[in-house]
Amino acid sequence: SLSRPFIPCKGSLDPQRVIYLFVVMSKEEVWAAEQLKFKEQLVTCDLFTWVYNNGSDDVRIGSGEIEEEIKYVGGVDISFIKDNDKDACACFTVLSFPDLDVVYQQIEMVELTEPYIPSFLAFRECPPLVTVIQKALAHPDCPRPQVIMVDGNGELHTRGYGSACHFGVLLDMPTIGIGKEYFMIGDIEETQKTAKQQAKKHNKKKGDWLPLVGKSGKLWAAALQGSDASSNPIYVSVGHKLSLPTAVELVTVCCKHRIPEPVRRADLDSRDYLKNLGY
Repeated sequence: SLSRPFIPCKGSLDPQRVIYLFVVMSKEEVWAAEQLKFKEQLVTCDLFTWVYNNGSDDVRIGSGEIEEEIKYVGGVDISFIKDNDKDACACFTVLSFPDLDVVYQQIEMVELTEPYIPSFLAFRECPPLVTVIQKALAHPDCPRPQVIMVDGNGELHTRGYGSACHFGVLLDMPTIGIGKEYFMIGDIEETQKTAKQQAKKHNKKKGDWLPLVGKSGKLWAAALQGSDASSNPIYVSVGHKLSLPTAVELVTVCCKHRIPEPVRRADLDSRDYLKNLGY
């Protein structure tokens, strides 16, 4: 907790005799203030134009000033032990692009020291996961991905700064938020049920996406159909250093199934790791 000064201002006060009262800030208030401070560093437009060959043609994704070949994409996820809210398995996976073969993986057990509080997932999961990612990127055999996909939301968040944004700012790397379920925010009228219904009605094939636009006019996220075989959408949002259309295009290329491969592999392999340990 943190103390902040509170000065009563009702009536006439003698400045020489003001008594300062201190109000204790809750953990949520402290974290919300930190999110808004970090958000000042957030970049939500394309910094890069990524180029790759799809087997026959060169393809460009994004509209940024920096042109760079995209060779690798990363994915990060964390799996939990049943009835254990502190010990978990963190996984950072790097895949080739656009072939989506796993080329490097860092998996290890981590300890979560903060509680789960809705809309503050970043403060629980980012510290141990960022350490795992940094350890991997420091290894000579680990190629640096051009973008990291995060199992969690980016701008689709109560304060417009979800865990994918926090990862991006802390790592200074482009990131994309992948929500497996719709995260409700006040600016969007849709509920979890209606968002899914509208997306299923709108989307017909892989790559189709429903814009999730708020009453303010802001484009918050995309309800994307990741596979022809699954009409159940995923919710793609900007993390850091790219735009939503670019994020959607990248995620679509990375989808063999409903969930993009970088996140899907990080999820499955962290679960297998726990299973092999007997959990």
